[in-house]
Parts: sequence; structure tokens; C-alpha cells
Amino acid sequence: MLGLLMGMLVCFVLLAVPLILAVCLVKLVFGLVLLPFRLIGLVLRLVLVVVGFALKLVLGALGLIAGVILLPLLPLLLIGLCVWFAIKLLTPKPALLRP
Repeated sequence: MLGLLMGMLVCFVLLAVPLILAVCLVKLVFGLVLLPFRLIGLVLRLVLVVVGFALKLVLGALGLIAGVILLPLLPLLLIGLCVWFAIKLLTPKPALLRP
């Protein structure tokens, strides 16, 4: 009985080891073939992160500057709009000329 079990184990090892080696070899080949694309993806991801960070920084600074400068000018803008609407309402419309 023990001899049969050992024979089955030897057969299993003789069948499994080449399959395991073949799978490892295929994974290695695919890994080497796809390595340049993974490196390009890594570089592209790093560039996009840096550009995104710079864009966020610039837009945040512009928003802060716009808020600090334009927010105090908002009452003057409202007064100017009121004056413009009043002048627009009080000026008479020119008569339509017929040819």
C-alpha cells in the first residue's frame, strides 16, 4: 500500500513540476513583455500627479487672490449696476425711422 502511495506521489510530482515550471515561465515572459508598458504607465502617472498638483496650486492661489481682491469690491459693483439700470431706464428710446 505504501509503495502504491509513493508511486502516485512520484507521478504527481513528475506531472506537477513541469506544469508549475511552465506557468512560471509564461508569467516571466509576459512580465518581461509588459514591463515597458508598465514603466510608461508609471512615468505617465507621475507626470499627471505633478501636473495636477501644480494646477491645483495655481488655481487655488488664483481663487484666493480673486476672493481677497474682488470680494471687497462687490458692493461697488452692485452700486454701479444700480446706477447703470437707473440710467438705462430713464433714457428715452429713440424713435424708429421708417425708410
